[in-house]
Amino acid sequence: MTLVSKIFLTCIFLLAASIIAIAQTSVEFDFGVRGGAFNSGIPLEVFSNHYFPPAYSTEKMPYTFGPTVGVLINDRFDIRFEAVRSLFRFRGESTTPFPASGQKSISTTDGHMWQYPLLVTIHSSSGPLRAFGGGGISLGRTVSGTTSPSCISKADEAVADIQGENYE
Repeated sequence: MTLVSKIFLTCIFLLAASIIAIAQTSVEFDFGVRGGAFNSGIPLEVFSNHYFPPAYSTEKMPYTFGPTVGVLINDRFDIRFEAVRSLFRFRGESTTPFPASGQKSISTTDGHMWQYPLLVTIHSSSGPLRAFGGGGISLGRTVSGTTSPSCISKADEAVADIQGENYE
């Protein structure tokens, strides 16, 4: 038997063994709803070179939720896609000295954001308690909300509501 024949037979044997191993692969599918708490919210950074820059603040809305779909291969590799919905609210306010400036503007934005992460996890062993490591990428996001501006005037000291603006 020549060396080429031995290599060829070894390759055939390894290929056949790997096909048998693939046929014995355990695959589990799961789907459901995921939820989270203690979401830090959206970061808000605003640069301004005005003498009286506007002030911005956020309200913490700590909960997230959304559907999830995953597959577990050989009780070791977990691949999961999620759609995560987060609510947010922020407020902008002019900081010009009121009532000396004559008016003060305030706007509030309420909205939500969907994020679409793809996550991969590798489990170290089997059993109810085990170590794991993983990571993922964001496949995208969508943001939608409504801004409701209002203006306080020194002349009448009343709040005049301005029609809200929608954005997507």
